[in-house]
Amino acid sequence: SLEQPVGMLMEAIDRMGQDRRVVMIGASCSGKSTLLSGMVGAPVLARAAMQHHYVRWRYLDDSGNSAHCRFLPEANLYGMELVDTAGCENPEVVEAVVPLLPGADVVVAVVDARSFSESPVWEILALLPAENGPACLIAITHADSLGVGQVDATVNSVSRLSQERSGRALPVVALNPTDPT
Repeated sequence: SLEQPVGMLMEAIDRMGQDRRVVMIGASCSGKSTLLSGMVGAPVLARAAMQHHYVRWRYLDDSGNSAHCRFLPEANLYGMELVDTAGCENPEVVEAVVPLLPGADVVVAVVDARSFSESPVWEILALLPAENGPACLIAITHADSLGVGQVDATVNSVSRLSQERSGRALPVVALNPTDPT
């Protein structure tokens, strides 16, 4: 029967017209907003006050659901929806953000190098399906606070925690959120 392949194809075509969603999750002050700003070259993202549990950044296109949206005249955001969350140690934030994850294309779990084992991202990552879910990666921020030789050890520790707490090995990258190059 062609029903299943046709259905999958129609679903893919429907998604082509939708924004691509990137969701940043992590604890307060872990560097989520600064990292997101550096990724898209829009420093205003890091300076915006969080009035809700999350902010959805978009290009100046207000079509569709614009709840919790802010718009930027950044052409590089066209077709993108960047979701910057408040601190995920707050259960209300987690409750508001988890429903956004199935529609995400990428989830970036931001963990602070100084407190990665206590990060609230582990519980959220465990909720994501291992297959057919969004692509996920872990960004270790504040790596500049680590001593020489500690960065590799921290990356290895975070990789092990990823496997233990989410059930899968996710890509891990260490960086400094003020210079995400």
